[in-house]
Order: sequence, then C-alpha cells, then structure tokens
Amino acid sequence: MRENPILVVDDDPMVLAAIEAALALRGACVVTASDGREAVRLAAELRPSLVLLDLNMPVMDGAGFAAEVRRLGMEMPIVLISGEENLDRWARSLGAVAYLRKPFPTQQLTSLVDKTLAAAS
Repeated sequence: MRENPILVVDDDPMVLAAIEAALALRGACVVTASDGREAVRLAAELRPSLVLLDLNMPVMDGAGFAAEVRRLGMEMPIVLISGEENLDRWARSLGAVAYLRKPFPTQQLTSLVDKTLAAAS
C-alpha cells in the first residue's frame, strides 16, 4: 500500500524546495502546493498524512485552506510554518496540532514531523 504523502504548502519556492529536500532525504513522500486552493485539490485527491502550511499566500491563504478542508470533512494534522506574530494563537484558531516559526532549523522540522506522524498513527 502506498504511503500518504506529506503536503507542504507555501508560496515561496525556496521554502518548498528546502522542506521537500529535507523530508525526502528521510524517505518521506512529499507533494507541494504554492497556494491554498491548489492544496485543497491535492488534499482531496491524495489524503496527506500531514500538512505543513504557511499562513500568508496568494489565491487562498492558510486560514482559508484549513476552513475549506474542515468544510469538506477532511481530517489531517496541520502544522503551521510561518513568520507571523502570535503563531500559537493562529495554530489554535485553525486547529493546527503544532507550529514552527520561520526560519527554523531542519532538525527542528524533521523532529516535529516525526513526532506528529507518530501521534497520528
């Protein structure tokens, strides 16, 4: 059976590439999206095991993504990745299981991903 991917959603191509590379080195299947609308489509199609979600993006932001996947009845752990102030408050309001403030060390990212996936299984 194919593993469900980790969906990384960010409008910065460098952030997407860095996260994808770090997780792929650990053997994870990673899919990326550059806005919330694209991410909703991918989430519905692929049912990711985890979503790493930026807040500020064009087309549909992170809050819009979280609201839409809830409206569609999709359940998946979301980890916010953002440089926004009050990230803990944003995480609570969107139902995210955790958050990382940008910029973050790769080790912190991979550790949080491992912990979140273990808790979800």
